[in-house]
Amino acid sequence: MGEQTVRFRILILRDPCAQARGYSLKGIIVPLVNYCPVIPLGTVLDLDNKPVAAAEYHQHWKIPTYYLVKAAPHLKWLLRGVDNLLVPTEWCDVAPV
Repeated sequence: MGEQTVRFRILILRDPCAQARGYSLKGIIVPLVNYCPVIPLGTVLDLDNKPVAAAEYHQHWKIPTYYLVKAAPHLKWLLRGVDNLLVPTEWCDVAPV
């Protein structure tokens, strides 16, 4: 019998900043490609190039924008020039596929 690999997905369950931003990430499902949450070091900018309060969320999933655009094509122009998006782990659900 061959080896089996377990794949995981991230479901973004909530996005409290959506109304201020004008679009929501809620409901987007993407593959989990970075298996450990990251703790941002240094300054993290939001999509409006404003610094994010570091104390608000401590751990984030680093999601390549390629997967976000593939799951939600309307984000293509909004995420142009962004390689990865850090989404707080508190907003997400991770489960095997």
